[in-house]
Amino acid sequence: MTLDALSAFGIKTEFTENKIKILKNNGYVSPEKYTVEGDWSNAAFLLAIGALSGEVEVFGLDQNSAQGDSRIVELLREFGADITYNFERGSYISKKSALHGI
Repeated sequence: MTLDALSAFGIKTEFTENKIKILKNNGYVSPEKYTVEGDWSNAAFLLAIGALSGEVEVFGLDQNSAQGDSRIVELLREFGADITYNFERGSYISKKSALHGI
């Protein structure tokens, strides 16, 4: 995610085994518009609350995120949670569900 952000601002990088090298460049280039991806770590709590107690709608999460915590949707569904993605609104909706162990 960091490399993607650097690239969006015109910063060239070189990634090796355990280092990220910022290559010499002519300065930053600000994109016209840049959207910061939502934080799946924090959203996980809200999605779990929805599955436990009532409907919760969470916006700003990238369905194709590189964040490992994005797996929370799959895990909650395995527990029996009713979680859907609303394409029109760009949001996840978690509803109170009958949950079970996995």
